[in-house]
Amino acid sequence: RLNCENGTFQLSKYNDIKAGETVYVYATPEANYVVKNVKVTTKENNSQNIPVVKNAENWSFTMPSCSVNVSVEFEIQKYSINVKATEGVSVTVDRYVASEGETVKITGVNLDVGYRLVEIKVNGQTITNNEFVMPASSATVEAVVEKIEYTVDVVSNENAEITLAGGLKYNYADEVSVTVSVNQGYKLKNII
Repeated sequence: RLNCENGTFQLSKYNDIKAGETVYVYATPEANYVVKNVKVTTKENNSQNIPVVKNAENWSFTMPSCSVNVSVEFEIQKYSINVKATEGVSVTVDRYVASEGETVKITGVNLDVGYRLVEIKVNGQTITNNEFVMPASSATVEAVVEKIEYTVDVVSNENAEITLAGGLKYNYADEVSVTVSVNQGYKLKNII
């Protein structure tokens, strides 16, 4: 097993490898790291790159007719940040990929008219200060909003009865049906 920065790797064979034989590279990253690159170059012939194939659980290359150098590069694991689409609001974050432990900031919360923000959640947990620490998994950001309820005031009039279908509370852009019953001998001039 060969040590390198942030992980180790080993080969299926180190000696007596014939040209055309398949050699497997088994890489083991440290916690929170992943394999970024497996590189094989010839020791002779101006360090030519040898094609490396990514398999399900390892990498492989076909041995050329000369000695090779094998190197494995590891990088810190990155996880995706998804913003859930929610009616009445759009949310933006300062990045859409982050490593465990990084701080992710909510950079924008744009509410549609008639909505108010209740809370922002990440993976179902409420956050404060419009930021969160990235977990060791993907994160889903969700804004929880509610419609603002408006009250319609009806001023009484001794010469007419005014009723609103659905009561006196409505949300923005709701259609309100108004019925005016005018007393005999009067006519409706206007509704303000």
